[in-house]
Amino acid sequence: GHLQFHARQSIALGICKIYEPQHRYQLNSIPGAIENSPSKFARLDGAELVITFASSLGVSPTSDPRESLGAAVKQFLAENKAEFDQCKTYRDKVAAHSEAGIKIKKLPSHDSFESFYDFAYEAYAVMPGSAISRLNSRDLPTCYFAGVAETQL
Repeated sequence: GHLQFHARQSIALGICKIYEPQHRYQLNSIPGAIENSPSKFARLDGAELVITFASSLGVSPTSDPRESLGAAVKQFLAENKAEFDQCKTYRDKVAAHSEAGIKIKKLPSHDSFESFYDFAYEAYAVMPGSAISRLNSRDLPTCYFAGVAETQL
């Protein structure tokens, strides 16, 4: 129990880092990677994969794949708001102010953490030029790619 809870605290911090919005400094978070992607992103070969990924989540595609991917991320976070808020509360209240001795009683479930990581992996995988996008398609999770043919990956 105790060791597992500490591991989940560490995972919660990682989830926050992956989905951290970019403000002043360039980040390798998903929102940061989208924002920092080149303007020629829409003309790259992988742009259609981004549109297919976003569409598979029910996001209406736009002419700019960055917008479509950004909308997919926002939708995913909105659908998982309670769990993401628990991660942020842990980071902002407990981890950032550990000297205050604040305790948190609840963190997202292991299944929720896996959902955050699976979505992040897939979002990074469809971004042209990312290291993950160069992996063999058999390595990609399929929970969000239900409508994407393997030949497209």
